[in-house]
Amino acid sequence: MIKDKKGKNKEKSEPDNVPQHLFDASLPAIIGSSPAKASSLDCWRAQSFATRLHREFEMSLEKGFTAGMRSRYYALFECYEETTRSLREAIQTQNTAMMVSSLRSLIALNAPLSYMHRMAPRSIPLHLTLDPVLKKKLIGDLIIKSLQDATEPLDVDEICDYINSHEMLQQIREETVQKHLKSLLDTDHISEEKGLYSRTNRTYKTTNLDDATLKALLGKELYEEFERNGFPGISNILNKKEKFYKFFERTTGSGKLVSELFISALSDIQALEEEKPKVMTWQHTDLIGSAIPRPYQRDAYAIFRGHGYQGPLIEAPTASGKTLVGMMAIQDWLDSLSPGESILVLVPTVNYEQQWVRELCYKDIGLHLSPDDVFAGTTAAYEEKREQSKTPPAVLVMTYTALAQLGSPKGKGGFDKISIERFLQGSSTRYIILDEVHKVVQDMDGVSAGVARLLVDWLEDGSLEGLIGFSGTAEAYRNRFDELGLKLVYVMPSVDLIAYGFVAPYGEFGVPFTYSEREKRIRTLLAEYKELMQNFIHLVGSEFLRAAFRLIPYKERLRISMDFLDMYSYRKDRRTALRNRFRKWSRGKDLNINEMPLVSIIQIAENLSDAELLSRATAASSPDVVKKKKKQFQKILLQVNDIRSSLIELVKLTYITSRLDQSKFGLRLPAKKLMDAYPNIETKVALDNLVKDTLAYSIVGLYTILRSLYYRMGEGRVKIISSIIDAEQSVRNLTGVIIFGKGKQLDWETGKAEPGYSGVAGIFAQMLLESELIPMAVLSNEMYLPWLPDYSVPNLVSDFIKKEIMGSELAKTLLSLLVQGVQVSPEQRRHLSKGYEEILDGYLNELGTVGALRPVEFDELVLQKLRELVGRLDIQDEETILSRLNLEYPHMDKWMRNFFDYALVASRFEEAEMAELRHPTGKTGKFFVVRMAQDERKQLMYDLAARILDSDILPINLIVVSRWARTGWNVISPNLLIDATATRNVTAWQQLRGRSMRALPSWDDDCYEAMMLLLGSRKAKHAAMGSKSNEPQSTPEISNQLDAEIIEILLTVHHQATSSRTSECSDELPQKIRKGDLSALTANERQQLAAELMLARNKVTHIYELVKAYGGTNQIRYNRRHDEWRRTLAIATKHSHNYSINPFTGDYEKGEEHAPLIYIDDPRDDSPARLQTYLTSQLKQCDFTIVDGWIRALLAKSR
Repeated sequence: MIKDKKGKNKEKSEPDNVPQHLFDASLPAIIGSSPAKASSLDCWRAQSFATRLHREFEMSLEKGFTAGMRSRYYALFECYEETTRSLREAIQTQNTAMMVSSLRSLIALNAPLSYMHRMAPRSIPLHLTLDPVLKKKLIGDLIIKSLQDATEPLDVDEICDYINSHEMLQQIREETVQKHLKSLLDTDHISEEKGLYSRTNRTYKTTNLDDATLKALLGKELYEEFERNGFPGISNILNKKEKFYKFFERTTGSGKLVSELFISALSDIQALEEEKPKVMTWQHTDLIGSAIPRPYQRDAYAIFRGHGYQGPLIEAPTASGKTLVGMMAIQDWLDSLSPGESILVLVPTVNYEQQWVRELCYKDIGLHLSPDDVFAGTTAAYEEKREQSKTPPAVLVMTYTALAQLGSPKGKGGFDKISIERFLQGSSTRYIILDEVHKVVQDMDGVSAGVARLLVDWLEDGSLEGLIGFSGTAEAYRNRFDELGLKLVYVMPSVDLIAYGFVAPYGEFGVPFTYSEREKRIRTLLAEYKELMQNFIHLVGSEFLRAAFRLIPYKERLRISMDFLDMYSYRKDRRTALRNRFRKWSRGKDLNINEMPLVSIIQIAENLSDAELLSRATAASSPDVVKKKKKQFQKILLQVNDIRSSLIELVKLTYITSRLDQSKFGLRLPAKKLMDAYPNIETKVALDNLVKDTLAYSIVGLYTILRSLYYRMGEGRVKIISSIIDAEQSVRNLTGVIIFGKGKQLDWETGKAEPGYSGVAGIFAQMLLESELIPMAVLSNEMYLPWLPDYSVPNLVSDFIKKEIMGSELAKTLLSLLVQGVQVSPEQRRHLSKGYEEILDGYLNELGTVGALRPVEFDELVLQKLRELVGRLDIQDEETILSRLNLEYPHMDKWMRNFFDYALVASRFEEAEMAELRHPTGKTGKFFVVRMAQDERKQLMYDLAARILDSDILPINLIVVSRWARTGWNVISPNLLIDATATRNVTAWQQLRGRSMRALPSWDDDCYEAMMLLLGSRKAKHAAMGSKSNEPQSTPEISNQLDAEIIEILLTVHHQATSSRTSECSDELPQKIRKGDLSALTANERQQLAAELMLARNKVTHIYELVKAYGGTNQIRYNRRHDEWRRTLAIATKHSHNYSINPFTGDYEKGEEHAPLIYIDDPRDDSPARLQTYLTSQLKQCDFTIVDGWIRALLAKSR
C-alpha cells in the first residue's frame, strides 16, 4: 500500500501481468447450500473464508490490481448476502440455532467488507449500499444533492460525474441516471429545460440510512413487522433495548441471549457509521468527542443514551449547563436524521428560545449548526418556512405555549389532539427535548400537560424515536411526571457541582423577626383605642343602636353600606349578603367588633356626631343619668384624643395623620356635606377619601381607618433586612443583593407614595433612604430606579442597552448569522466585522427614541450598506451571505425584531417618570418609574434586570423582586439573597435558592483543573435512579506535577488568604507550591488550598430566610425539651427535602439543621441592632467553613 502526499491511501493503477490465482476465489460451503441446513459451525467457516479473502485482497491492493480486489470483495459480499437470507428465514421459522450462526457470521463478515471499501473507495462500494432498493434511493438522493449544491442547472454528464465522484457506490451508468431523472421529473422534485436540470421548491425527503440499513438486513416482510412494533431503524432498537428484547423474544421464540447477539450485530453495523454514505450531512461541531463537556454533563448524556431516550428526565440545578447536555443528545440524533425530519425543543419562554438558538448556532461552545438548519418561532411561522424551503430545518425550537395553542380547547370540543399530531407529522418530528419540564406539570389539567401526554403516547407507540427532559426542580414533581409517563432517572449531584465550583457554594440561615419598638407601641395604642371604642358603644347602648338601625329605611341603609362603606363589594350576591347582615344587626344583644359598620350607617344617615349620638340615646333618661354618661363620654374622648396625639407622632403616613388631626373630634360629623357632595363626585377614589375624611370625626369611624395599621406592620422585618445587609458588609465583600418580597407596588401617581413597610414597595423605600447600597425594584408591571444627584440611572440603562446589548452582543450574533457555514477568509472576516461595526454604530448614534419597528429604515441604512460591503470583499460564497441579508430570511427578520425590541425597551427607560415617596420615618426621596412592556418585551425587561445588577458599569447593586423572579431569571453576581416572603412551598424555595447559585465568570477551566488536581481525580459514579447506561465511564490519570499557570494561581490565592486572615497552614506551603509536586502536599494542605482557591475566584452565597416570631401566624416555636427555638412544621418541611452545609459547623446535613436559626436569647425580643451585632460576630470565617464543608462532603462521598 502507498500513500499520497496527504497521507491518504492511494489506489495504484492496474498492472499488466498479475498471477491468475488472484482472479479466482472459491466460496465457502454455506454458499449455495440450503439455509435450513446451516449449523453453528457456519460462522467459523465464514470467519475462515473472510480471513483468506482479506489476505488476498491486501495482496491485490499492494499490487494495485483492481480486478483482484473486486473479485475478493464480491465473493465475500455474496457470502454476506446469503447470511442475511439465512437470518431472515431463521427469524421467520424461529430457528434459534440458525439465528445464532447467521448473526455471528454477519459480525465476522462486516469488518472485512468495510475495510475493503475504506482501502479502495473508488473501486469498492460500501456493502451496505448494494441492496437494490437502497441503491436506487441513494442514486435519487445524490441527484437531488447535486442540483442543490449547483449554482446553475446541470446536464446529465455533469450529474453523472457528481454521483460517481462520491466514494460510496460502484460506477453508475448514464442510462441508470436517466431513469432516475425521469422519475424525479414525474414527481416534480426537479425541472428540465433544454437538457438542463434544476431543483424545484418541492420538499424532498432523503433516505434515512439508519432505517434503510435495517430494511436491507431484514427484507421487506420482516421489516414491516419491526416497523409496526416501533422499530423502524437500528437506532430505535439500540435506544429501546428492554422493549426490543421483549418484542424479539416474542417474535422469534428465542431467549435474551439471542436478542443481545442480534443487538450486537446491529451495533457492529452502526459502528460503521462513518463509512455510511452521508448524502446530506448536518455540519456541526463534535461536542461529544470534545473536551468541552464537564464530567457530570457526560454522566447525564450517558444516562440519557442508556435509557434509550425513552422519556428520562434529569434534574440539574441552575447554571449546571443543561443546554449543553441537550446539544450532545441533538448531535447524537442528527447522525440518524434525514433532511425533512426534525428535532423539536420545547421551552417555557421566548428568551429560552433565543438562548437555544444562540447555543445551537453562534456560541463559541455550541454545535455551530447553520442558522438555516435551525428554526425558532411559532407553528404557523414554521409552516410558512417549510413551504418556502427546499430543505426544512433540522432543529425546531418553540415555546410550550406555541405548541399548546394548537391543542387549545375549541368551543366545547376539548383538547384538540389532531392539530398537534398533524404538526408533528408534517414536521416529521423524531426527537423532542422538554426544557424546564416542570412547567408542564404545574397544571395537570392545562393544555401543556395534555400536549405532554400526547408526546408520551407517541413515544410509546414508536412515532417518536426519543423524548428527554430537564428541570431544576424535578424531584418535587416526581409523582406528576409518573402520571404522564415520564421518569426522573438522575439528579445531578449538588456536592460534585459545588465542590468543583461549577455552582457557587452556599449556606442557608434562618432569621426570626418581630415587631419594632415603634410597631409594638402602635399595637398597644390600637388595643387601648379598641377598648375605649367598646366602652363608648356600651355607653350608648347596643339595644338603642339596633333600634335606631331598624328605623332607617332599607334603601337608605343599602345605599350607605354599598356606596360609602363599600361593604361586600367583592361578592356577586352582594345585595343578598347585605340583606342577611341587616337582618342579624336588627336583633341581638351587645354589639361585637364586627358590627361596628352599623354605628357608622346610623351616624351618616342621621348626621350624628358621637356626642349627638349619645345625646339621642339618653334623651329619655333622667338628668342624673344624662349627666353621668356625658361625664363618662368626656373621659373616653379625652383618652381617645391622647391616643390620637401619640399616634400622630408614631405614624408618618399622611393619609393616617391627616385624619388623626381633625378638630372637634367626636363633637361634629360632616355627614350632610358628604351627602350633598356625593352626586357630583366623579371617581371612586375621590368618594373613598371623602368618606374616610367624614368618618375620621367619629370614634368608630376612625377605628376603621386605624385598623389598616395592623396590616401595614413590617418595620421589624424591613429593619432586620437592613441589619443583615449591614452585618454582611462588615465581614465580607458583597457582590450583589437579591431580596424577595411580596408584590406590592408604589402608589406614586396621585402624589407622594407612602408604602410603609409592605412588600416590595416598602423594602425598596427602606433601601432607597436608609441603605448605602443602590437599589432597584422590579414588579410585573413597573420597575423602580433610584434618583441620584450626579447622573440619571434610567439614561445609563438606556445607554447600556444600546452599547452593550444592541451594539455588541446582538451585533456579534448577526455577524455569526451571516458567516456561519460560509467560507470566509480571516482577512475578509476582519474587514466585514470592522465595516459592520461602523455601519451599526452610526445607525445607533442616530436612532433616538423608538416607538415601533422600523424594518424599511433598517434595511436601507444597515442591511443595504452591508450588502454593498459584502459585494466589495469578493467572498466566494457571496450569494449565501446576501440571501441572509434580507428581511425575508426568517433568522434575519427575527434578529431585526429582537434588535428593535431592545430599542423599544431602551426608549422606556429614556421616558422614565420621576416620582417621590415618603418613608414612615418622615424622610422623603425621589425615584424613577419605568413601566413594564407586555408580552415578549416584558421577558426582555425581566432579563435586563439581571443584566443591570450584574453589570460593572451600572451602579445598581441591590434588587428587590417578587415571585415572577423565581424561575427563568438568571443573575450571576449576587452573593446575598434574602427571602422576606417565608414561603412554605418546597419548589418555590428551591427556585428562590437557584437565583443566586451561578458561578462567577472568573471560575474558569484553570480553576477547575486546579481543583481536580488538589482533590484528586475520581471515576464518575452515576447517582441515577435505576440507571441503565452502558457508556464507559473513566477519568484519565492526572499527573502529580503542577504546571506553571496552576502554580501561579495557587500562590496568588494563598497569598490573598493569608493576608486577610490568620493562616493555620505552615510557612512552608508557598515553597511546596513553587516546587509543583502534588505529592509533597499533605491532604489537609490540598484541602485548604482548594478552599482558598474557591474563596478567591468564585463566590459564596448566603441565603437568609426570614421567619415571623410574633402573632397568631408566627413561624417559630419553642422546644422546651432541647431549650431552643425552631421553625414550625409548615416552614421546616421545605428544608427536609434538601441536604446542605451548616454554615457554622461545616457539617453536611439534611433538614432544617443545615439552615440554623440566628437569635440571641428569645427571638421575640431581639432588636435589629442587637441582632446585627450578634450576626456580625457569627459570620466571621463563615465562608471558609461553608466552602471547606462542601469539599469535605465531596471527599466523604468519594470514599
